[in-house]
Amino acid sequence: MPLSELLIRGNPVPIVRWGDPVLHHPCQPVTDFGPELWDLLCEMFATNTAAEGAGLAAPQIGVDRAVFVYDCDDSFGRRRQGVVCNPTILLGADRHDDV
Repeated sequence: MPLSELLIRGNPVPIVRWGDPVLHHPCQPVTDFGPELWDLLCEMFATNTAAEGAGLAAPQIGVDRAVFVYDCDDSFGRRRQGVVCNPTILLGADRHDDV
């Protein structure tokens, strides 16, 4: 589904609060990129928009998946929107310039 469709479909869902178990452990990786994921992404974009946020991770709406959406301006004032699945963070000596 094109990003333009993800941005206009879906309904906002409640954001979970600190203390919810889904916020306190590593997320499950995204392995199925089918319709269930697209529905989740639509809900996430709708929720992010309703909350006037810059981005939203699936655990913030109670879903144990390693995916987040973003919708914010970059340092040049250009609007950036997108989806990231299965992100990883490399720190310090573990970082490789060819990654």
